[in-house]
Order: sequence, then C-alpha cells, then structure tokens
Amino acid sequence: MVFKVKKNPIFVVLTIFLLFLPALIIKDGGLVSIPVTIIPFALGLFLTYALFQSYLIIENQDLVIVYGLIKKRIPIRDIKRLSYTYNPISAPAWTFKRLNIEQSIQQLSSGNVFLSYNLVSAPKNDQSFFLEIKKKNPSVILPN
Repeated sequence: MVFKVKKNPIFVVLTIFLLFLPALIIKDGGLVSIPVTIIPFALGLFLTYALFQSYLIIENQDLVIVYGLIKKRIPIRDIKRLSYTYNPISAPAWTFKRLNIEQSIQQLSSGNVFLSYNLVSAPKNDQSFFLEIKKKNPSVILPN
C-alpha cells in the first residue's frame, strides 16, 4: 500500500526557486558565472525529483521509505514506536512535522540490541498508515 507524504508549500517554492536561480545568476553575471550555477541547478533537479518521488510503501512485512533516489527498507517487526517531531534540521523531509520511526536493531557480532531513529515526512493519511502498521506489528506504540 502506497502512502503519499505531506508537503509544505514553503519547501515546494524553495525547490522550484533553485531551478530558476541559475538563470538569474547567468543573466546578471554572464557566461563567467556558469560554473557557479551548476551546484544550485543540480540540487534543484534532485529536490524536484524527490518532490514528486517521496512516499511510504507498506509491502509484505517491510516499510519502504522513498525520498527521490534514496530508498530505505525497514522491517515492520523491528519498529518499536512511531511519534512526531518538529525539529526542522533533524532530517531531510518535506514538512516540519516529521515521523520519527524508532527501530530496534540487533548487532550480529556482539548480540547487542540498540535503537535506531529514522525521520521522514509524515504521511498525508496518517490514520490509515498507522492502522496498516498496527495490523502488521500489534506491539508498535503509535502517537496519540
């Protein structure tokens, strides 16, 4: 099941601005400024692609997080808690309200268990997302 993520309009406008920023720099600076425009344009392309390719997938027993070219797979059985965070510098996401996924991971060499935290954009339909996660892992702790 695919869940689209929420997108903050401010981030959408900033992403689109990055695509047009090189044209403004070249207009004022001429051909000499072309090398300076490569990084903002490449970043703008990546973020624009990520803007349209950001979603969460619950497939079989895994939660797949897709953020542009980045894809991460988390076994749902390892998820201990889902909560929200509002820290804007914590991780790349399209909203200030981010989903914090607390996951337990066991190290094979030592046998120690430690917690890992993944921060992603909140799903648009968070109630049905939580319901699907709860079906697959009844012990997960959900936000209020």
